[in-house]
Amino acid sequence: MTADPILQAHQLCRSFTDGGDSGSSLTVLKQLELTVAAGETVAIVGVSGSGKSTLLSLLAGLDDADSGEVVVAGRSWAGQDSSARAQWRNRHIGMVYQFHHLLAEFTAQENIELPLLIGGASPSLARSRASELLGQVGLAARACHRPLALSGGERQRVAVCRALANRPSVVLMDEPTGNLDPATAAALESLLLALSRDHNTAFVIVTHDHQLAARMDRQLELVDGQLVAWQGAR
Repeated sequence: MTADPILQAHQLCRSFTDGGDSGSSLTVLKQLELTVAAGETVAIVGVSGSGKSTLLSLLAGLDDADSGEVVVAGRSWAGQDSSARAQWRNRHIGMVYQFHHLLAEFTAQENIELPLLIGGASPSLARSRASELLGQVGLAARACHRPLALSGGERQRVAVCRALANRPSVVLMDEPTGNLDPATAAALESLLLALSRDHNTAFVIVTHDHQLAARMDRQLELVDGQLVAWQGAR
C-alpha cells in the first residue's frame, strides 16, 4: 500500500451486555486492526452477528469502543464531543446503507444537497454539486423525483451521490447491494468502482455479496472479533 492511510483502527475492543439477570457480556471486537489508504476499496465479509455493523459504527464515530482508537483523516474520535464528531463526519465520511434512508419528502436533488447545506455550502453550490453527481450516475432526468417515484437501484444511486456530496475521504457502506436484484447490484458495483477511481475516495464496504467483495482492492473477513484475509467463498 503506497498511499497514506485515510482511516485507521487500532486495538478496537467492543462488548455488549445481554441485559438479562445474568449480566453476561458478548465480546464482538477483539484488538481489531484496520488501515485503509486514500482511494482504496476494501470489502469486509463475515457471518451475520459477527460485528460488521458494529465496526462501521465505530469507524464512523457513531459509537465508542471499550478500548482502542479510530483515526479518520488524521483525527481521532477520542475526546471529540458529538458536535465536533458531526462536523468531522460531515466533512470526511459518507455513509450508505442497505435501505437508502433518503428523506421521502425531498427530491433526489434535495437529498443530495442536504449534507452540503449542513456543511455550510451556499444553495447555488449545493445545487451545482448535486446536479453534477446525478449526471455522473445517469440520473439527471430524475433529479426532481421523490424517492417513492424511484426504483430501488435509482434510490441507491442517489444515496451514493449523497454520500459523495462533500467529497469525503472515505465512504462506509453497509450491505449496499443487499436489497437489489442481481443485474442492478452488478451495475451498482461497477458504478462504485468508477466513482472511487474518479474521486480518489476510499470505500469500506460490509457485504454478504461475494461478487461485490471480489471486485474490491482488498477483501477482509471478520472472524472471532478480528479482521483476517478473506479466503473467498467456501
